[in-house]
Amino acid sequence: MQRDYDRYPIVIRDYNYVFLPLMYLPSIPVLIYILFFVEISGGSVFVGGTIGLIALHIFINTSNAIKAFNKRNIVLSNQSIKFLHEGRVLEEIKLDEITDIKRTFSSLYHKSQVVSDIIKGILIIVFPFVCILWFLPLIIVKFCFHLFKKGSRYRFFDAVMIFNKERFINILPATEDEYEELRDYFMTKKRLFDIEQAKIFWEDFGHYEENIK
Repeated sequence: MQRDYDRYPIVIRDYNYVFLPLMYLPSIPVLIYILFFVEISGGSVFVGGTIGLIALHIFINTSNAIKAFNKRNIVLSNQSIKFLHEGRVLEEIKLDEITDIKRTFSSLYHKSQVVSDIIKGILIIVFPFVCILWFLPLIIVKFCFHLFKKGSRYRFFDAVMIFNKERFINILPATEDEYEELRDYFMTKKRLFDIEQAKIFWEDFGHYEENIK
């Protein structure tokens, strides 16, 4: 018997907000060292500014993670997929509005985080290795997440992104049961579409902190 996703929706807790703060954690001891043993003795304005900028990013990302902690879910029903914060809809995509479904290892989860083309161009010119500096910590953090999450199985492309013309929703199954539920959902609701065969979404140069009101 086919599952009624309105009566029994799939509810997947969102964890994407935790990855940016975790990626910054290893930099904290380095910043402390630079602050007390390099900046004070050397008096470099550039070093001080860099420390301040990174510290600001750490503060914003940590604040966002605290705000979202255990409060966000992805809910999949018969007609739509919703991204919720304490029951309030942050994003919703109707099934008949979906333009693409892709697999990804990105933790990008909201349109306010997308890096503009101008900034991407600057990064290409000024920081040609920024991709490595961004994605390597994310890969390590995600590997640890799946390693310690009970019932989880590590996949490099562990999340599924749903797109329409204006927005997207990133669904990260935290366990194998959630992954199989998600796979069955799209096999049922999207004409036997198998997420195992979905194309890959590659994110360029990371993303901003969220700006969700």
